[in-house]
Amino acid sequence: TPPPSEIPPPPPRPTPQPTSSLADNWRFVGSASAGIELAIPMDWVDISDSLDVATATNPLGFNILLLADSQRTGRSLLAGKTIREGAFGVGLIIGQSLPDDDPVAALTQLVSEMETAVTPLNQAQSATADNPNAIPAASIDITGDPLGFFDDDGDTLRSRLVLFLPQKENRQNGRAATLILLSAPTDQWQRYANTFDQIAHSAIIYNISSGETLNAGNVNLIGGLVDGKSLNATLTGGIKDVWTFSITEARYATLSLSPDDKELDLTLTLISPSGQTIAQVDGGYAGDTEVIADVYLTENGRYVVEVSDFFNQSGRYNLSLTLNEEPGFTSAGDISPGQSIQSRLPVNTRHVWTFDGDAEHLISIVLTPDDNQMDAILNLYGPDGQRLVALDEGFSGDPEVISGFELPVTGSYSIVVSSFADNGGLYTLTLDEGGEAIQNFYDAGDLAYGDVKTETLQAGEAHAWFFEGRADDAVHIAARPLDDILDLDVWLFDPDIERIEAVDTFTAGETETVELVLPRDGQYLILVRDFFSEGGQYEIELSASPATAPKFAGQVSYGKTVTGTLSSGQTTLWYFDGNEKDVIDIELSPASATDDVVLILQDPDGSVVLEIDEAPAGESEFLNAFSLTADGLWGVVVADFFDEGVVYALTVQRSQ
Repeated sequence: TPPPSEIPPPPPRPTPQPTSSLADNWRFVGSASAGIELAIPMDWVDISDSLDVATATNPLGFNILLLADSQRTGRSLLAGKTIREGAFGVGLIIGQSLPDDDPVAALTQLVSEMETAVTPLNQAQSATADNPNAIPAASIDITGDPLGFFDDDGDTLRSRLVLFLPQKENRQNGRAATLILLSAPTDQWQRYANTFDQIAHSAIIYNISSGETLNAGNVNLIGGLVDGKSLNATLTGGIKDVWTFSITEARYATLSLSPDDKELDLTLTLISPSGQTIAQVDGGYAGDTEVIADVYLTENGRYVVEVSDFFNQSGRYNLSLTLNEEPGFTSAGDISPGQSIQSRLPVNTRHVWTFDGDAEHLISIVLTPDDNQMDAILNLYGPDGQRLVALDEGFSGDPEVISGFELPVTGSYSIVVSSFADNGGLYTLTLDEGGEAIQNFYDAGDLAYGDVKTETLQAGEAHAWFFEGRADDAVHIAARPLDDILDLDVWLFDPDIERIEAVDTFTAGETETVELVLPRDGQYLILVRDFFSEGGQYEIELSASPATAPKFAGQVSYGKTVTGTLSSGQTTLWYFDGNEKDVIDIELSPASATDDVVLILQDPDGSVVLEIDEAPAGESEFLNAFSLTADGLWGVVVADFFDEGVVYALTVQRSQ
């Protein structure tokens, strides 16, 4: 413990409104529904809308507010780059249990139990809040990276933590503990100390009893799941529900999500304590149950379960969690009509799923590999053990589909899931009754830039088109009715199946158009349907202006260093002549401490092999001991993270 003379004073007590000195040049961010409001300087930026459920998840809870002193700092923060210059603030809801009613003791416990290495600079001190709810508070200064934002030396940061702790009985009634984190590089702390004091002083903490919101209210933080118990909730259209559960040792988890409202087409996502998406299932259709079966959880901490609806509809649903020391499903299990199950097929095994069926009833089965390397095989066996259907029609990553199959007799049927060469992998299996269910969501195929294709919608059907896009491609999508009765509705989804555009601007018979710049690389989904569920023929066209091609800069030889200058919005391409199995090192260095370079390696076919953007501004990017896989001209693309223009030096050499 440092001597008293080294202990910084506690921040001023929070008040319901900013002081008069804040009124003219500060503004409030946050909201009552988020549970917290803070005043920040006018030149600071609020980047809270950039938080999705995965990025909002951290070892302590959920980030509700994310603030930065500049767009540059904010962009570095979202990319996980260590902050060398600038400041940021976070408002978060604490997810773990804090049993004490004493905020000083609770904050001391919180710091001592942090999963990342931090060093307290003083003892926690009382900072009793004079806010509308009179919530007691405590503060402490630390060095380190308590939220796990950064991959490397977060210990260069100094932070002030201010914990607002409701009384224990209020926390049991839904009011969560709230933490404000205010950070800057240690050597710049004094530059921001006064600003941090005023931000902490301005805090307004609200009583939340129905769940906090984040991402401009698009996510609702509900509460905790209980092992072995089914919970019921109402999903609001366009808003995701988030549940949590914690483990302290490895467990097999099974999650089941079923709609009470049969119009709901639910999506179930499981996210790890470190923010990685472990499983996601939406293999069914409206009214179907989604199941994640026996996913093995090895990371201790709090897991996040996200519930959403594919079409952003509202309705009630049931969600249950089962945790086991051993897998509940090894090689056989039950599946019911209207159920979609995600599971992992181990190497050299097969899964058998059984269901009871009645003679002359129609069923549809979809087996979708969630691992692009899995070549799935689907077999259906009757009650007498005879094989009725055998499918291995697609390539790796392609689904296998049985549509509208009439069951010959009443009895217990078996669906056998296996893979070519016994490789195994993650898959989703969906079973539906009838022949129409499978047609409600029809995989129309793939599109490439320049394609114009014609398809026919059936009544009540939606068509899914897929295409590969690159960041900054300016895409143009046109859906033209060829039958005047069609009133088309066109949605565009990003690679995470997040809707990024929806158009239904015109009446029946008119063309609907989507135009936007793609945010990142990946597979995009275009969904086409008729507003009134009518059937008819239409034409879809996809075109794009690809992202600006790199400017050719020249050729670099092994052992040589070349220099160059990028203007804003520009990238450059250098070639080097490589041979298969050459082992090389590449160093890309910015000339200025404020410049942040990005290194992209292309193979002789022009495909991107690696993109390296690990170092903060002012530091070099390295590729070490990389083995070339082919003879020919390899490319090094130089880009600027901040898109402001940089001067750089590039060296390519054989590894020593």
